[in-house]
Amino acid sequence: MLQKVMARTLGVGLGPYKHFVGSLHLYDHDREDAQQYLDEGVQATIPMPQMPRGDPWPSLQKLLDAEFRIRRGDAIDANTWGVSPYWADLIRLLQVFALKGNRSQKQALKAQMASSNYATYIDGPRVPTHRTRTKRNTPPSPRQLPLPL
Repeated sequence: MLQKVMARTLGVGLGPYKHFVGSLHLYDHDREDAQQYLDEGVQATIPMPQMPRGDPWPSLQKLLDAEFRIRRGDAIDANTWGVSPYWADLIRLLQVFALKGNRSQKQALKAQMASSNYATYIDGPRVPTHRTRTKRNTPPSPRQLPLPL
């Protein structure tokens, strides 16, 4: 997303993305969770929606303002923020993350989404039926979801 923001800011197309990492760690106690994440099969097949053309900074500022209000506990309506459906969906996604366990409100926000690409983040990951979680009998925590930002 940072690459897209910079490309939109500069008015150029996206170029190749190269990422260099000096160190990545996978600890033995996290192997089962990492394997489950890979087995879900959704992280590589759901592209982020196309960012609207033009200067992204006014919309990014509105997104940050909305995030502040969501974290403060304010009730907001993404449709009233004067942003494109792309940015309104990101505001709704922040609202979903703030709801914790309120399924009915999450589904109401999901119904308003312009893109269906975020369904995984709203509904939670698919747990493969061929595997049984042995470590704990709870769904994966949000830290295991691929992040959209």
